[in-house]
Amino acid sequence: MVAHTARFALREVRYGLIPDMGATVSLPGTVGRERALDLILTGREFTGAQAVEMGLALSSHPDADVAAAASAYAAEIARVPRSGIAHTKAALSEPDPDRSLLLAARGQAACVRQADFPRSAGAGPGPHGDADGSPPLHRERT
Repeated sequence: MVAHTARFALREVRYGLIPDMGATVSLPGTVGRERALDLILTGREFTGAQAVEMGLALSSHPDADVAAAASAYAAEIARVPRSGIAHTKAALSEPDPDRSLLLAARGQAACVRQADFPRSAGAGPGPHGDADGSPPLHRERT
């Protein structure tokens, strides 16, 4: 999440360097090769709103609203069981597609074994709330 007025740039080229932090790998995968080359070779600035358009940021907000938007997003994620988040991140972080699918399958099995959730799609809201902002349907077993 970024402010509309945030400014970003990959300025290393202006100093005779290439971008740090793996940008030569991650940026083309996110914005495409041509746009990555443009951003890297020119070092031009782009705004928070442009970062969202390129897929580099999740959302853009007025400066005064960024903290509140981030807090609301964090609260939304905090309602999700941690085990599902951990297994999802592991699968998404794995660059090899076959290994990623294997991690996802193993993670799903682990989550199903420990989760407490409605057993059918038409089961409706569970005893612990609904997805409209009330407490989660899923509870991790302790």
